[in-house]
Amino acid sequence: MPQKTIYFAHPMCDYGTEREAKIIKFLEAEGYHVVNPADHQQAYDDWLESPAFTGERMKFWTNMAMSCDECAFIAFADDLNAEGVPHGYHGFRDSTGFEFGTSPCHRIGAGVWKEVDTIFDAGKPVFFVQDSTNSIFLMGVAADDWATANGFTKLTVDETRALLRASGTYKK
Repeated sequence: MPQKTIYFAHPMCDYGTEREAKIIKFLEAEGYHVVNPADHQQAYDDWLESPAFTGERMKFWTNMAMSCDECAFIAFADDLNAEGVPHGYHGFRDSTGFEFGTSPCHRIGAGVWKEVDTIFDAGKPVFFVQDSTNSIFLMGVAADDWATANGFTKLTVDETRALLRASGTYKK
């Protein structure tokens, strides 16, 4: 049986990082051939200058994602913050305003969201990669409720860029 390919949708600020390497190693150990968009940046830059570019920048990445059997994605790191962008955790407050706990708010950048939506529209399996210091696991996500389940928060393009600027990745 041929090895399945999995598209690894993740924020640009994780390109070339230890976090990215750790997750790719995990996915490979699970038996996948990983298609990492970070490895295709030059091809993307060339495509932007070619006659094939029609003005829709995400088309390059969604086509690449569609060429894969499955998709795995991650959220922005919880400790990365920028003004006007939801924080990585939301506290629970009682009626007096006392905060007694936190819940993850998995912030998904606009580009990653588009890639994942495209894969869902094709009916292919999608997994959220939950990573922490000590463990990594894949959580299957259902297409019909992924936007509202599991604490996922869709970021706007401006919010995504703000986090990338805060990380030093986006210079504009």
